[in-house]
Amino acid sequence: MLCILLVALAAFAGCGGNEQAAGGGAIPRLTDKTGEPEIHKLRVGALPITDLKQLYVADAKGFFRREGLEVEIQNFEGGATIIPAVESGSVDLGWSNSVSILQARARGLETRFFAGGLYQGPGHWTSAIMVRADSAIRTPAQLPGSTVALNTLGNINELVMRAYLDREGVAPDAYELLEVPFPDQPGALDAGRIDAIVPTEPFTTVAEQSGARVVHARPFSVLGPEPFVAAFFTTDDWLREHPNTAAAFRRAVNRATVYWNAHPEQRAGIIARYTKVPAAAAKRIAFGEPRTEISAADVQRQIELCRRYELIPKTFDAGEVLTG
Repeated sequence: MLCILLVALAAFAGCGGNEQAAGGGAIPRLTDKTGEPEIHKLRVGALPITDLKQLYVADAKGFFRREGLEVEIQNFEGGATIIPAVESGSVDLGWSNSVSILQARARGLETRFFAGGLYQGPGHWTSAIMVRADSAIRTPAQLPGSTVALNTLGNINELVMRAYLDREGVAPDAYELLEVPFPDQPGALDAGRIDAIVPTEPFTTVAEQSGARVVHARPFSVLGPEPFVAAFFTTDDWLREHPNTAAAFRRAVNRATVYWNAHPEQRAGIIARYTKVPAAAAKRIAFGEPRTEISAADVQRQIELCRRYELIPKTFDAGEVLTG
């Protein structure tokens, strides 16, 4: 088990990142920091979804305590809403999808991923395009004239929908995207307030159990065969001021990643505890793949797509949102 952990930690050390930040000096390499955390109590902005399994495992199994950290989890509606909380200092760090961080960086905010990594791919697809069972929509190409619910606009789900429907020949003005938080999407769909939803687990399973029908089970495949989705982030200033704390948090998350992969029999119980999904339902949920490293090439590909679909005004180097 220890050998597996060391290999995983070494892999993360290879995660590329631009250690120079615009205006505040170098970002410290967290892999070199093993000293006493500068602060011990951390407020973490999160979402009550299965993507944050690394956070849940690290909390449940005492990996944060082992690093001298006390973590308070605060739930939000989406990664885009967590970014202002991190910027204002109301939370120390948070979880966000890649596109929201790219947009923040493009606006001049110094936000950067520094821990964790969530991917989709074969055996790990967690999102779907879904409609009511009685809907006439059978394929995504039939979505023109429809309203489609996303948890927040301007995030990775919007990029996925725009890129996927573009590939299907659907013009961007042919459908309407609306904000509906993940937990509310199954009910809004069932009540007929929207025509389609793009949930992630556990709400993909919740919607299916409520009678929703999947019209496309792998919309994120438009980003690549194993697309990067989200990770933990904070500001450049926070990393400069708390490098030991950030390194300790990342070590705990990396241990959680290894533990999750090694103990599949414990997954349902942990997910049920933190997302309030019944353990029986959690056993049927598809989980994204947690990793200890983030591919700069994957992030760069998303930067190019964001520019193509006008979610950011210009491209930049992926290293600006990653750290070593």
